Amino acid sequence: MEAISSLLARHLETMRNKHAITLEHLRMGALKGEILDADGSVISNLFTEFQITPQSVNFDLANANSEVKGHCYDLLTKIEDALQGEFSTGVHVLCSTEFFRALTTHKEVKTAYQNWQQGAVLINDMRSGFSYSGITFEEYRGQASFVQADGTLGSRRFIAAGEAHAFPVGTVDTFATY
Repeated sequence: MEAISSLLARHLETMRNKHAITLEHLRMGALKGEILDADGSVISNLFTEFQITPQSVNFDLANANSEVKGHCYDLLTKIEDALQGEFSTGVHVLCSTEFFRALTTHKEVKTAYQNWQQGAVLINDMRSGFSYSGITFEEYRGQASFVQADGTLGSRRFIAAGEAHAFPVGTVDTFATY
């Protein structure tokens, strides 16, 4: 026989985990500018709501001659300009597995990444991010399951293959939840 408190604790833990993944899903939507419902329909498009034009930088990582450092500077400039006087302590980029692999194997970045790995093995969790040209790049593998229209269970990645999403860190209300 199982104590009622053990059964209740197990159910509460399951509920807490579902709430945590829902909050992560909503935060990633806010970060990307489009908050989606579980079925993939748009709850809110923040670009439309706040009359903001989405910005992007094409790193062109498939091109061996792509100037990655220059693209990093372009990204930093766009984010700093968009802050409109707000301060920031840095820029963080959450990357799909494909983007992170292409970045860290690009000929311009490869040596820096290998040197960073050698030091990181000794002092850091290597999954926590790789800094290059003033930006911290982190492989992000977040995903959530959902029930598809036909009733089967599917999963949705929070960051599409080959993409990455950048944001400033250290601002007054970065990731404040209300």
